[in-house]
Amino acid sequence: MRILNADQAVLDHVAGRRDAIIGRTIDWANINSGSRNAAGLNTVLDALEAEARRLPAQVTRIPTQGSTTVADDGSVRTEAHADALKIVARSEAPIQVVLTGHYDPVFPADSGFQTVTSRADGALNGPGVADMKGGISVLLAALEAFETHPDRHGVGWTVLLSPDEEIGSPASAPLLAELGAVDDAGRLLGESETRAGRADLNDLARLELAPGARGWLRLTAEGETREQSFGPVVAAFRFSSVQEAVALANDTEYGLAAYVFTRDVARAWRLSEQLDFGMIG
Repeated sequence: MRILNADQAVLDHVAGRRDAIIGRTIDWANINSGSRNAAGLNTVLDALEAEARRLPAQVTRIPTQGSTTVADDGSVRTEAHADALKIVARSEAPIQVVLTGHYDPVFPADSGFQTVTSRADGALNGPGVADMKGGISVLLAALEAFETHPDRHGVGWTVLLSPDEEIGSPASAPLLAELGAVDDAGRLLGESETRAGRADLNDLARLELAPGARGWLRLTAEGETREQSFGPVVAAFRFSSVQEAVALANDTEYGLAAYVFTRDVARAWRLSEQLDFGMIG
């Protein structure tokens, strides 16, 4: 794949920010900001806002709505949530890109997993390092680099960082829905078609979209996938037996969550015992 000089300059810009990307990831990951840790969430939000203001964009804290939960004793409790952070650049540009993420890790304030350490192989191990705290650090560096590209004026972008993704986004769901219903966020998925009907999974990122086309975007991929995807993509595979399905599901180095769909409750319980995942629904 040919990389133009202007594009290479953007990649080099990101590479040059390596130490900063890693450093702030460690700083953020060392602050517990579990979904119900209000003090930690606000501390991380302050840090994210400070970094976001380095970008030539409008940075706004968006209040989230409260939510209700039912406790183990059946009582209904009202819960407040931290603000979301919205970052917008060139909302008037002809092409709009929407990026979303969250700054709450899955680990609560009383978790034993609180600080970042280095593994023997040099990799970092910490809450949120491989998930969205590291992801947000990379995202902001990528946007900072993109803003040096000569064609940046034709593309606008919006980032929404939410505080409650790990508990199902009860407070930020309306913000996400609103964001997905306007501008090109909806048209990217709903009003484009691909010029290539089939592609290898590794080629999905290179599919060309026909601007202005009508009809739902349909991507057909052939092969196997063992990668974790944070996006509106579902990999579906045929299987001939339950054991084959279990083997396919477990054939991954990831294991955050899995879901079983069946009308047979007994089968669901049997499958849940065979799946190597932290959370099974």
